[in-house]
Amino acid sequence: MFLRFIAGIGLGGVMPNTISLNSELTPKKYRSALIVLMFMGITSGSTAMGLIAANYQAQYGWQILFHTGGILPVVVAIGLYFFLPESLKLLATKKNRQTELVRAARRMRRDLVVADDVEFINPPVVAESQGNITELFKGGLKLITPLLWCCFGVALLGNFFLNTTLPLIYDKYGIAAEDAAYVATLYHAGGTLGGVVVVLLLDRLGFLTVFGLFALGIPSIILLGAQDASVAFLGGMATLAGVAVLGAQFANNAAAGLLYPTSIRGKGVGTALSIGRFGAIAGPYIGAALLGLDITMQQLFLIAFTPFLIGLIAAAILSLLCYRRFKSFQLDDTPVE
Repeated sequence: MFLRFIAGIGLGGVMPNTISLNSELTPKKYRSALIVLMFMGITSGSTAMGLIAANYQAQYGWQILFHTGGILPVVVAIGLYFFLPESLKLLATKKNRQTELVRAARRMRRDLVVADDVEFINPPVVAESQGNITELFKGGLKLITPLLWCCFGVALLGNFFLNTTLPLIYDKYGIAAEDAAYVATLYHAGGTLGGVVVVLLLDRLGFLTVFGLFALGIPSIILLGAQDASVAFLGGMATLAGVAVLGAQFANNAAAGLLYPTSIRGKGVGTALSIGRFGAIAGPYIGAALLGLDITMQQLFLIAFTPFLIGLIAAAILSLLCYRRFKSFQLDDTPVE
């Protein structure tokens, strides 16, 4: 349990930093797409471990999963140490790191001549920031930040609820295990499609994308509890639920990396992920509580969709606030005066 806790600190700390660095090191028009693709890599990693288990666990034992999961991050960390540049915006605020800043700028833009004494100027909103967590609530962010937390919590709650309890729910109500596994697999396949949807829409629509995904999630989750429905129908609804729930989670991650200025971007993303974890923890508990009730499957899913109503309202308000802050639904780290 102690080792699992330590591993959780490492893995949990990686995500806000990778989102922040992706946001800092990529051109604006590619930011959200690359953040979403990065998080789709998590699904790919989960699939890879399943393949390793299927092909090598019988020969090498269950320990092969932990050996692989432990060695590969060390290899990646060594590569990052030598090749990953620091955020140029952050370095520009550190006068004692001018040499590192110039070196990184030259590596990133080999087509430019960057003099040793060149002066880098950040937007005022970045330069004036002190990086305190209280700045997550200053100015136009005082309502944006808690609404963002709400969207994170709802998406993670929905994901962990469906991911952990969907097969158990179907088992309770007499659906064959292989059919339940099929439906659960299509849920994850829908998540991949949700990532594609987010890549296509988030740059243009901002949090309206999250609003639309929550709106899609409500009927699809309700219909997952359709009585006497065919497995094909439940599989279709599971696919749509995956698009909505996992897509909203991808969109939240990417949007958070676009909202905050450099000095508080890591804090903004990390705090949102941390608050969202309360939803992730609550999801399985809510599933267990619902399984213990003497209700029909349809009634169970009618109860389960209600958090998405909260997320839908939060995303709608958040979209309007972002439009007011940036004069567009497109997200940016610099507000328009």
